[in-house]
Amino acid sequence: MHIRIKTVKHVNIFSVQMANKVPIPQEPQIVNVVCTCQLGVSLNLPNLALLLKGVHFNSIGIAVVKLYLQTPAATILIFNTGALVCVGARSKESARQVITNLV
Repeated sequence: MHIRIKTVKHVNIFSVQMANKVPIPQEPQIVNVVCTCQLGVSLNLPNLALLLKGVHFNSIGIAVVKLYLQTPAATILIFNTGALVCVGARSKESARQVITNLV
């Protein structure tokens, strides 16, 4: 960023010149909605990973089943406590649709 100060008739005028001009959107845009849901029951994640198709389960580290969905595009994290976390949805309605379709 390069900043220049010009003096015109005893008034300072600041002009800022940026090397890379990045367009600033007029309004904030929602690009990711995260929502949670509690099932209220404990889940056996290894058995759940065997029953569901298109899931990823790694018993090393955080015990979570990751379910990747195409339509609407989102990822659901399923924890052994019965907690569901939906990430990557583009709107509140699509996040709600993802959770209700799964439950």
